[in-house]
Amino acid sequence: MKRPLVHSTHFLLAGCIWGGFVPGASLALTGTTESERIIATADDAEEEPAEPGTIPAELPSKPAVTSVRLSLTDSPEGKALQSVLTKADYRFTPEVRAAYLVFAKAEATADLAGAHQVLPADFLAWVDSNPVVEATVYGAKRSPANILRVLRSLELDLGRDTVRKDYTQLALAMAVSNADEGLKADLKPRDALKLVIPTSTLKPVNTNDPSRPLDVNDHIINFLNTHKPEPDPATAKSPGVSKRTVPPALEKTLIGADVVASKTLQAQFNAYMKSHGQTVTVDCETPRRGVIPPAEIPAIVRAYEMFRSAYVAKGLLPMERDAPPTLAETCAFLIRNDKYEFPEGAKQTWPKFPLTAPWPVLTFLACNRDPLREDEDLWQRFRDTGDPHNGTIVYLGNIAQHPPLPQARTVAPLDFGYGSVQMMVKDGGVCGTTSGIEIRTALALGQPASTFSSRTHCGTIYFRFDPETKTYAFTGGHSLTSTPHALWVFSNPSKRMGNSYHTGVAEAVNAGLQAYLDSTLAFNIYALLPAADKKTHGPALIDSGLTINPYNGLLISAAAEAEPVSQLRLLRNQEERFAKSAEVMKPGCPADTVLLKQNLMAAMLTQPMPTDPQARRDLYAFLQAEKDPLPDAVARYRAVIEGLPALLTSAEAALKAHAISMRTPATCAAMADALGAAARQIPDANRRRAWAQMRLDDLTGHEAYLAGSKIRVDDTVAIAAKLAGSKPRPEKEQIASLLDSQVAQLKAGVNDTRNLATCRQFSNEIIWTSRQLKDEAQKRQWIEALSNAITGHETFQEVVSGKPATRRDPCADTIVRLQASPEAAH
Repeated sequence: MKRPLVHSTHFLLAGCIWGGFVPGASLALTGTTESERIIATADDAEEEPAEPGTIPAELPSKPAVTSVRLSLTDSPEGKALQSVLTKADYRFTPEVRAAYLVFAKAEATADLAGAHQVLPADFLAWVDSNPVVEATVYGAKRSPANILRVLRSLELDLGRDTVRKDYTQLALAMAVSNADEGLKADLKPRDALKLVIPTSTLKPVNTNDPSRPLDVNDHIINFLNTHKPEPDPATAKSPGVSKRTVPPALEKTLIGADVVASKTLQAQFNAYMKSHGQTVTVDCETPRRGVIPPAEIPAIVRAYEMFRSAYVAKGLLPMERDAPPTLAETCAFLIRNDKYEFPEGAKQTWPKFPLTAPWPVLTFLACNRDPLREDEDLWQRFRDTGDPHNGTIVYLGNIAQHPPLPQARTVAPLDFGYGSVQMMVKDGGVCGTTSGIEIRTALALGQPASTFSSRTHCGTIYFRFDPETKTYAFTGGHSLTSTPHALWVFSNPSKRMGNSYHTGVAEAVNAGLQAYLDSTLAFNIYALLPAADKKTHGPALIDSGLTINPYNGLLISAAAEAEPVSQLRLLRNQEERFAKSAEVMKPGCPADTVLLKQNLMAAMLTQPMPTDPQARRDLYAFLQAEKDPLPDAVARYRAVIEGLPALLTSAEAALKAHAISMRTPATCAAMADALGAAARQIPDANRRRAWAQMRLDDLTGHEAYLAGSKIRVDDTVAIAAKLAGSKPRPEKEQIASLLDSQVAQLKAGVNDTRNLATCRQFSNEIIWTSRQLKDEAQKRQWIEALSNAITGHETFQEVVSGKPATRRDPCADTIVRLQASPEAAH
């Protein structure tokens, strides 16, 4: 199946927003499939929509993870595991571990037998002989047979020593990350893979072929080949136009982008085409970097599509990207480069990341399916020059929100298709594109990396290795609330998870790979438990797993299923473990309980409240001790423990104190959350609205405040109004109260002890406020009131270096300038 012609340089496929790392991309075990390449959602930062008319590639249905699933009751091995688990009081012990491995191996054997597949005895013996390999194969995912299939397929292609000795961790990362495609693995005997980098498929057409009639695309290319770049002078001087970005070989050749950018060339092109019996014309404005008027966009898009179609038709631009490589080809490419030795004194740091690192930190590499020819081009440039992009990536503005516009700026021949890093570098873009270029280049060079989204931004994040401490970290410009686009492959099925879970992978590996794998076995056993047993015995099993490795994200997620009292107990046990081991903690192993706390607070908000009064008080005490507890969880427990009147009285007092405080956007957001949480505890809707209306009345006269240099309206105003079912006062009235308070502040200040620093600060506040006042009459009235307040108090006495000195208040001069002209003080 061919992929569609995708126009965006920033996408890999329609719906692939960032052009960054592509989780779950084609696993291509046989080199024939194209799997999901979606890496972000529509609410991510600087979304770049696919070009209208682009048809998304069909996503193949995934095969079942495994055809055989055993339970604790339907097989001898399951019953034996249940018996051992019961004797161990549902704690993970060596005996439980052994029983689970017997169970998992029986499941894998049954699965393979059902598919009429037999794996070599020596291969299975090798798996069993290596504790890390054994625990990975039979415990990393709930699909051991599929992991075995992929691992064996890799061994057939890469060779026994590569998989079993030299690059075992990379092979395991590939097998685990791509286990869902295990049923497609080729297990037939074959010769070892020989890495072959595909060559360009472009076949330029003779556009002056006398043996056939020339078509419109021939004439378009011939015009470009027979004319020289001749940009319109007005266009060349435009500050909104970026430099011409084309491959070095085309720097002196006219390209489609030149015509799109030049009225002079457009006139020449139109005349040329008419003289050759063609009706196509170009008449558009230059696709500037800033905002393009909507009326101008269609003509630019038509011109771009015309030149692009001509390049594709005449073999100067690929219709689509190359096919994705197989898993084995990706491995072979990475391994070949890993073995490369740079000459002494080379500026390149190599390798970027050890391919022998524990497999959990290699999973991002295992999901990269960019075509080999694209990655080879990046590798060769890095190897030979240290710069895989041959220059600077152009960062665009709003133009990037409509992909054909940046493409029109640079439409030209290129050996690589749209969606490739090479095309993205040529076209430029915003944060999604630049981050995607950086990340996909890193992956091509063997560095595990991913783009991530956080509110209105897309950034980069990496697994890194510290050779001094021999530890791993997940680092980059991010926060705990960011979400990498790369999949977290440890869940069933793989899915996107927040940064904390990926950070936990590095920390878990630092604490010990074998311990991490064993703790994962504990989670797998937990997942097998019936619902009733999970509730009664699950916490004990989770706790014993966290004792082995406290950073296992699977166990931390499982803990979220327990009721709040059990979750609090798990949290306290975790804190106790960290406290006891504080002096002997390994590097890269912080005492981090953030996820357990977040899960507990979420459970306190959604799960039934304990009936035991002491349990309620313990949970409430936990919330009170937290720096940033969930406001709704706090309000819910406080209303029950202290009573609803106490909660509402406290919220009322806090709001009144907040309204007259030195507010910031952060304190206003926190107060709004607390106010809303308190109101939501009032069960009667009418009473809730009435209470909220009173709180809105409390805010009257205090709605607006100055945050830095900007006038803002307190977030609590909107929350109170929404809960009350009413509307806040008009903006002009809200601002009038702020202006009155400034006048009152000045009156009080001139009658008090002044100093030059505070006077300068207040003078700046007056200037900042004046800049934002839209109502001229209101501004004049405010300036006059300020003038009346300072008249007769323009100077003050201040002790300087031990001596009295007369100072002139900067506010006086600012007010005089504002009286002369409201814009004069700017």
